[in-house]
Amino acid sequence: MRRERSARDERQVTVSLTGPGRELRRRAAAVPFRIMAATGLDEPELVALHRSLERPTAALDAASGLG
Repeated sequence: MRRERSARDERQVTVSLTGPGRELRRRAAAVPFRIMAATGLDEPELVALHRSLERPTAALDAASGLG
């Protein structure tokens, strides 16, 4: 990530990705598709799984003091 102050107004900072940051963003965009391929689940099934895990995850977080 690159940060540059505005020459006109030093209170403003422009933030942009570097080359490696753009490459990481490109690779990260493929993660959901790779998860679907690895699990054999389609998108509606993954959404259902995520929803079914929300309540027990929240309960575990609360029990551990994290939530």
